[in-house]
Amino acid sequence: MTFEPRGGWTATWAWRLCLVLGVALSAGCASSTPSPFAEARDRQLNVWVQNASRNGVDVTLLGNRGRRVELGRIESRRTETFRVQWRENLIRARIEIVAGRSFTTDPLLLTTQASIVIHVSRTLNRSSIRAN
Repeated sequence: MTFEPRGGWTATWAWRLCLVLGVALSAGCASSTPSPFAEARDRQLNVWVQNASRNGVDVTLLGNRGRRVELGRIESRRTETFRVQWRENLIRARIEIVAGRSFTTDPLLLTTQASIVIHVSRTLNRSSIRAN
């Protein structure tokens, strides 16, 4: 004796087709919203460095996977703009006073912003990084 679902052969294939399409569509919807912790694609990142201190500083961008991009030296009380290619989602800034102390900011989670501002304070440990 064989089991045949109600509706016959056509209903069985229609049910299977709906099941396959439902799985395919739900997989597509799940992948359209990436996790903020997933690896991002390369993006053009605009970086403004505002140096409010009386000293020149060297600024380096640090990623969560060991990436380092040296922006260069920013003289005292100047603002410089840089463009860098950036892939990672977390970013920190290491600020080094020329021939002096250094400070690393807290990490910033980049979402869709394409620009950040690094503010170098007169008091070095009050320096910050934020999305613009």
